[in-house]
Amino acid sequence: MDKSTSARKKYAEALEMLKPGLTETLATSVDREIARSYLVALKETQQVDQVLADKLAAADAKAAEEAEKARLEQEQLEKQQQQEQANTQ
Repeated sequence: MDKSTSARKKYAEALEMLKPGLTETLATSVDREIARSYLVALKETQQVDQVLADKLAAADAKAAEEAEKARLEQEQLEKQQQQEQANTQ
């Protein structure tokens, strides 16, 4: 067995292991990481799952948007706390 055949076999095994971990929503960072690994294994075996790739892109965008929203909320809270401290001095 040559190296490329061996590598394809390993990726095929990885696909079998990862597929049960795929979720519909890709809501958590773990879900998205499993999907990324699955897509890489597919690519290495000359396969594509465009639907999953599109879901992952959308989930990553949503996660980035939620993180930015949380950051802005935290920033606003810190400003309010600073104002309250300044007003009590």
